[in-house]
Amino acid sequence: MTSFLKAGEAWGPDGFVPETLVLAEAWGEIWRGQLKEADPAFLVVYATEAGRRLYAEAAPHLERWKVLAETFSAPGLLNIRAMHGDAEVPHLLVEDPGGPIVKSLAEEAMNLKAKAAGLKAQANTLKGAEAKGLKGQAGELEAQAAKTFSLKKEARMAQSAAKASYDALSHGLGPVNLTPLTIVEDPSKVGPADAENRWRLIPVAPGVSREAALLGGGRYTAPELAAAKAPDEVHADVYAISWIWAECAAGNFELPRKTQALRNAVPFKRLVTILEGGITPRNGQYPDPKMTRLAADRYAKKEADEDATEVLAARAAEGRSPAQQKLYENRGLLIKGGIALASVILLIVVILNVKKLVIPTNTTGTPYGVVNLYFDALIDGDADEAKTYASGGGVMHTDMLLADIRRMENEELASKFTTAVPQVSGSHAEVRQANVDLKGENGDMFMEAVLTLRKQGEEWVIEQVLFEPTRTKE
Repeated sequence: MTSFLKAGEAWGPDGFVPETLVLAEAWGEIWRGQLKEADPAFLVVYATEAGRRLYAEAAPHLERWKVLAETFSAPGLLNIRAMHGDAEVPHLLVEDPGGPIVKSLAEEAMNLKAKAAGLKAQANTLKGAEAKGLKGQAGELEAQAAKTFSLKKEARMAQSAAKASYDALSHGLGPVNLTPLTIVEDPSKVGPADAENRWRLIPVAPGVSREAALLGGGRYTAPELAAAKAPDEVHADVYAISWIWAECAAGNFELPRKTQALRNAVPFKRLVTILEGGITPRNGQYPDPKMTRLAADRYAKKEADEDATEVLAARAAEGRSPAQQKLYENRGLLIKGGIALASVILLIVVILNVKKLVIPTNTTGTPYGVVNLYFDALIDGDADEAKTYASGGGVMHTDMLLADIRRMENEELASKFTTAVPQVSGSHAEVRQANVDLKGENGDMFMEAVLTLRKQGEEWVIEQVLFEPTRTKE
């Protein structure tokens, strides 16, 4: 594909000098470069007929973006320094914070991992000091890859993108329509107060639905967006953020848009549970970006380390010989010997004699069951009963959730809480996520909750509860 601009040749009324091509798609191009005052900036140029249609649909929303960025109402949105919509070729000049683009950073980490894998494969054909040296080099490359774009850093990127989307949506702008080539790191955002705004968004086509599939080849466009009555009602940005996050974690920017493909490509079970919730619509709508923001923050703080530890252990197991691995996996059976074997035989006999097994809806033996029991207790106002279905942070969160429900009832932001509508996602045997709509006796939805469920023995427990009111005082 021939570029519309040429690197090093000044273009446009502002004297922009393009240096690096960020993307070239059917609608146009994004370049990094300098203004005539040696001032770094992005140029977003709508260089084709399709691009002009895209700009025409996006123009009023770009004006809104410009105001929100200038007034710091949505700090995750990069400033639009100039809009040239009336030019023969519409284009934008956008602030450049100087950090890497998400896709470029992820691909850098992917290349380091590939080199490490090649060195390991070579080491396996050698012996002695030479093999040891190659394995040492591979380990250094893997450490460099993790430092370049770690699981935690990926989660923080998703958190920033979700916050930017939520901030924009809160001010009437949505979706922002992002791709892995329109998210850039801002190295100046280093303090705790700035952490959520470290990854910022390049404006291309905010608020667009009809022409949105032109971005990223349509790979990050929610299928429901084109038919939406109002673009922001779909929460299409969460679909995009979830797939971008998944591709970074998988090290593959060509993932098929299938849930099973995500499960196969991403080895981190807790992350997969979050991602499945983000790519699965409920009644034609994806989760609110504020919930994705909270889930990403939780993952970065705790679950990323747990996922990484488990995957490392699994990969270490791959280095055992088949005989060693079999002994390792069955060490408990070998210790217990005939007792374990007798238990298995007894279990088989029992199963063969059971004609029909019925698991009640409300039971701690299923994810849905424990969620139903938990919210039944909260509807009754019995926090102590609800806590019996929770563990860890979920116990503390229960008091906070019930207090907020009562506050909303007292402030007449909701009618009396009577109904919880859960949807459980995830396929891992031990971890699931539940998205729950909380409704009042008048049928009014007033709160959303996201629960992390974990299997302990034969029972499921609620490990964490995140919640956000959908109604606030004007």
